[in-house]
Order: sequence, then C-alpha cells, then structure tokens
Amino acid sequence: MKKVLFFKPRVNVIEGGLRVTINVCNSLSNFFDVHLVNFFEEKCVFDISSKVKQYVILKNEVRMRYAIFKVLINFRKYVKANNIELIISETRQFLFLVYIVTIGLNVKILYHNHFSILEFLNLQKNNKDLKEKVLNMINSFIEKKITGIIVLTESDKQTYVNLGVKKEKLSKIYNWIDEKLLKNTLREYSVNSKQIITVGRIDYPKGYEYLIEVAKLVFAKHPDWQWHIYGDGETEYKNKIIDLIKRNNLQSHVILMGNRSDIYDLYQKYSFYVMTSRYEGLPMVLLEAKAKKLPIVSFDINSGPSDIVRDGIDGFLVKPFDCQNMADKICELIENPELRQKFSDNAHGNIDKFSKEKIIKQWCDLIDGL
Repeated sequence: MKKVLFFKPRVNVIEGGLRVTINVCNSLSNFFDVHLVNFFEEKCVFDISSKVKQYVILKNEVRMRYAIFKVLINFRKYVKANNIELIISETRQFLFLVYIVTIGLNVKILYHNHFSILEFLNLQKNNKDLKEKVLNMINSFIEKKITGIIVLTESDKQTYVNLGVKKEKLSKIYNWIDEKLLKNTLREYSVNSKQIITVGRIDYPKGYEYLIEVAKLVFAKHPDWQWHIYGDGETEYKNKIIDLIKRNNLQSHVILMGNRSDIYDLYQKYSFYVMTSRYEGLPMVLLEAKAKKLPIVSFDINSGPSDIVRDGIDGFLVKPFDCQNMADKICELIENPELRQKFSDNAHGNIDKFSKEKIIKQWCDLIDGL
C-alpha cells in the first residue's frame, strides 16, 4: 500500500481548503496508507478518519522563525521513519520546506493548489514585503521542479503552462460535492422566500465591500427582502464591513449571522445564492448552493464560478466587480419567481462532474501512476 503524506500547516481554522484536505485524506485512507502532518498540537475543526495517521511537528506553538530548523529535522525524521513515498503539500507558502525535507530522499512531491494562481500573482505584484517577494520567487522555482501540481480549473492549468510549468505535470481535479448535501434535496425549493444567502469568511478576498454596494442598489428597489451572511473573520475587516452596513442604513437588510455548524440545513430556506469574491479556487460554497438547488449569481472571476455556474441556465455570471450589473441580475431574479424556479430545476444538470466517486478515482489514478 503506497504511503502518502498530506502536509497542512494548520488544522484549527474553518476554511474551505482545510475541509477539502480532510475530505481527501479521509477518502484516500481507504486505498492508501495516509498520513496528515501539521505544525502544532491543535484540535482539527473537521472530523479526521481513524485510518489517517496524524503527526504534529512542534508540540508547542512558537514563532516559526525560531523553529524552522526543528521543523526541518522533525519532518524529515518522520518521512524517513515511515518510508513516505509521496508528499502532497496543501500549501504554497511552505512548499520550499517540503522540498528541502525531501532532498536526497526518493520521495515525490505534489502541490495541491486551492486558489487562483493568476489572482495570487497579481496580488504579489503590489506586495511591498521583500521577504514575501523572495519567498514567492523561490516557490515559483520549486513548482517547476516538483513531480506535479493539482489544480482546480482549466484556467489555472493554462496559467501554470504560461508560467513555464510542463503541461504533463499538471492535473485538474475538482472538489467534490459532499454527499450529505445531496440528501434531502427532494424538499421543495423555497421559491417564495425573500431572503438571499452568502456564506464565507469575512475577509478581503471575499469582496464584501462589493456586496454592500450591490445591496444598496437592490434594497432601494426591493426593501422587503433581506441578505444573510454566514461566516466570521478578523476584527479589523469585519468592523469595516459593519461600518459600511451602518453608513448605508442597511442594518435591517444585510445581516451578519456568524458561524453556523448546521449551515447545510439552512440553504433551502433561501431564494438564491450570491458571491462577490475577488478571487477563489473552486468555491465550495457554490457547489453547496448548487447541491441544494439554489440559483446562483456570481462575479465571473478568473477561476471557479464558470466551472460551476451555467450562465442563464442555473444562474447568472456577472462581469467582475460590476456592482450595477450584479444588482440588475439580482433584481431580475427577485422580480421573476418563474425564472428562480427554472434555475433551481436546472441546478443539478452538470452536477455529475463533481461526484465524489468520479473525483476519488481521479485521485487514485494520479497517485497510482506516479
């Protein structure tokens, strides 16, 4: 049985990337000897299968600049002691660390990319932090040296080719839709609901400033509707969004609902889903909304939405950051319950490509083929 190690530095933060990592680890543990390695001793926010072997590199949380040599030594010892054959890095930030750990060992490396590489590089152009710029250059070099890269979309695949990564090193594997979400979808769609839903961490990449601008335009026409946002975030950015809500007198329309562990059960009480993100990988929230047969309105950013939403069939794709156009599309759905129902009826039309069975087979074929 092939020995496969997943490296995910932190496991105590609720975010889509971690959920995908744990789902993949749990499922692949039925076919491979799977190990999950992280930096610190902390409780994972998602359930990990008993078949997955866990290892913590550092027993106590310390500043990484002081612990880097200990990390390298402990990590390398674990890889050698357990005869690891493949390491899958779930982070780009520490790709250099994985590369150093495996020098001189017969260990293959895959990088599992969870976000739009094009948008990340665009952000790096404006980054004035010299240390981060150097680290990005190092990781860009390492990406060309490792065994392969797993991407989420065709767009990201093409971006890597343009950056000089050989096409044969690239594999596109979608995230799958949680089977729990597909249960109970026989319940009738809430076409008469007057509530919009958005789910996601309240931070800069999610573009909540755009959401507030769109909401201002929508609720000027439809004051009897509400927009509920589920998720939490860092205090500074969250306070900025709260202030924008107040300044635009939207307190009774845009409501921050916080984190909910039962979010899967809440989707079906809403009329449709809206996403205003600046960038994404393959947004799990859109897959969740689609599984629950919600119409979707999303900015058509570089990576993600167009792989999930079929414009004019089960939702609307809007030119990125065009708040007026997005508001118009939302109003069109609000004013046309028949269109909402049509989009809901069509939601599962392309769901097969996100099936767990199909995607697990792709993972197994990739690993077995190395």
